[in-house]
Amino acid sequence: MCAAIAAGSPEGNAELCGAAPDARLYSCKTDYQLSSIIAAYEWIEDQLEQKDPPKIVVNNSFGHEGAAPPQHNGQSLPQDHPLALTIKRLVAAGIPMVFAAGNNHDEKQPRSIKPNTIWAWNSLPDVLTVAEVDENLRVRPYSSRGPGEWAPAQSPKPDCSAPTYGWVLFGDGYGDAAEGWGTSGASPQAAGLLAMLRQQRPDLKPQALYQRIRDKCRALSEHKYQVGCGLLDCDAALY
Repeated sequence: MCAAIAAGSPEGNAELCGAAPDARLYSCKTDYQLSSIIAAYEWIEDQLEQKDPPKIVVNNSFGHEGAAPPQHNGQSLPQDHPLALTIKRLVAAGIPMVFAAGNNHDEKQPRSIKPNTIWAWNSLPDVLTVAEVDENLRVRPYSSRGPGEWAPAQSPKPDCSAPTYGWVLFGDGYGDAAEGWGTSGASPQAAGLLAMLRQQRPDLKPQALYQRIRDKCRALSEHKYQVGCGLLDCDAALY
């Protein structure tokens, strides 16, 4: 689903295409064990050592599930966790990284801006964090709220939001996800936009690309802890 949303090709009579249909895909399968995810990131990092290194964007449609932050041995995860340090290293090397905000908000209080439910690496200031809105541009009841466990006060999460509704490729066919695709489906829309921006401006660092996206978002009536700077606007963000 995420691959098709980010970079699905219109060839072969496809019913839908992705945000960046000319992008190519790396498939980095993981069992979501932290060591496996780190190994995938390190493989991506190795691609930069090629003679003509590709312009890479990493989509991350995963995160800790739950109304409380992740813990290890009864303690909150530290910000110098090996996975967090690996993410920071990839971004410092010039690789933009996008994370889904998460689907952790209490759906019984859909309009509430509290409590914070964007956890750990999904809330790092080094990444672009994407929330989810519906076809009426209202935040999905389950879309995680900011400001983000590890986000600094001056740059709370999420950064932006993207719409999920209607048909989506899932498994070997299309399906209508009436209640949305989860923030996992919002995140690759931003990853596709970043791929197009990287093609246009390969000189820009990840933070400059994130800021371009935030600056060009369409304002929404929802609180920034729900939708960030607003609705992802690909047309406005492109140079």
